[in-house]
Amino acid sequence: MVTNTGAYLLGTVINRLFPLLLVPLYTRLWSTGEFGAWGFCMTVLNVLLIVSGLGLDAATTRLYYDHHDPDEIRRFLVVGFVLRIVVAVGTALLLIGPLIAVWPWISGGAIPALPFVPLLLAGSSLQAVVAFNLANARAERRAKAFVQIQLLQALLQALASVALVLAGWGAAGAFYGYAIGAGIVAVAAGARFLRRNRTAGPLPWRQMRENLGYGVKTLPVALSTWLRRMADRVIIGRSVSMTDLGLYQLSASGMAPLSVLMGAFNAAYLPFFYEKRRQGDAALPLIAAMDMAIVAVLAMLSIGVMALTPELIRFLGPPRYAGAAHMTPALVLAVMLDGIQLQFTKELMFHKRPGLASWMTTPPSLLGVAADIALIPHFGAIAAAWVAAAVSATILIGCVAATRRVERTGHDLPRLALACALVAGYALAASELLPITPFHLPALAARLGSGALACAVIVLILAPGNVRTVLKALGR
Repeated sequence: MVTNTGAYLLGTVINRLFPLLLVPLYTRLWSTGEFGAWGFCMTVLNVLLIVSGLGLDAATTRLYYDHHDPDEIRRFLVVGFVLRIVVAVGTALLLIGPLIAVWPWISGGAIPALPFVPLLLAGSSLQAVVAFNLANARAERRAKAFVQIQLLQALLQALASVALVLAGWGAAGAFYGYAIGAGIVAVAAGARFLRRNRTAGPLPWRQMRENLGYGVKTLPVALSTWLRRMADRVIIGRSVSMTDLGLYQLSASGMAPLSVLMGAFNAAYLPFFYEKRRQGDAALPLIAAMDMAIVAVLAMLSIGVMALTPELIRFLGPPRYAGAAHMTPALVLAVMLDGIQLQFTKELMFHKRPGLASWMTTPPSLLGVAADIALIPHFGAIAAAWVAAAVSATILIGCVAATRRVERTGHDLPRLALACALVAGYALAASELLPITPFHLPALAARLGSGALACAVIVLILAPGNVRTVLKALGR
């Protein structure tokens, strides 16, 4: 199980790091405003991926474990595959007209509807097929296939995007490259899926209702994630400027290493978690200990990224982006809190209570949007960064409370709260107090020294007892 989890982690990290490695090229070829426009369109693409998915990938991953007979599993997967394609194509056709009509309003007239709207809808539809095959490979624990899909897609999209951007296609070239890479992989992965899952006899089309029922309940959680991490970009682009959005987009790219690792690990960890939870309540102490160890790693990685933020921002963009360094620590804090929250919401998903998770995530996210609308025009993009951190903290508290209503998992909550408070304090210091001159030895020493001290305290808070439990369970 651990080997497979590592393979899922590697595949997802590779796939998500490739777009990050293109950012230094984009920031040097495009103006700050054009980079902001690219970030704006990426924000829209992400919400389209959520809407066109309807939570069906989460349904595939979870409901797969309710089937045991091989023929039954194949029929379940084929029905899920057909449903995924129908929903993705149907939503694209349904949305293209309304989205073109409202595009001038949501973009503030700064970005043309053509070719961006059709490109974004095509990319989200093609990615649906890829995403289903990734969910299938993860559920079936086919780590090799999972890594192959992730790596092939990352390479094709990167090569196509770079070629078109260098050819002068601008931000549109990046999205043509995205659609080309997703299309090739969708055809290849879809064909392999159909060869593997040939079935005889009638298919259980009523399974679609259960898939949709589970998936739709996860939508508020996914949409609240979008509201927390990306709706602020729309508000910045409309109420301030695309140039300010470019700075904010780069600051968000600064948090990308942590976000990539966190998202990849959680995607890899879920199959392991579900397998352990099927063993009953006896697995709860081990899971709680593993979660606390994960939190410790997340906290130390977050502090490391905060300490190196000025250097990271300088690598990602030329000197005109230096102001982004003030915003990145708050965004890193928000990502860390979201990662901790997932250690609790996965328990709700196991108990098939996605609706409860939705109630804990959606209202704070909506309040965060209201706060962004009120504060960004007056205080600028940095207000969005700290609003994101505050919303993530509120959601974490709610999800912990909701999980304890369903299952007493054994997490040491006082120690968890103390660790989160320590990282929040370091984020504030990194944003407002510590020197941010990149590659300046005294400034770097101050940031790294204070960060190392904070990491040592994190270990003292979270490690005792938990590491021993995990190593014992793994036979070490």
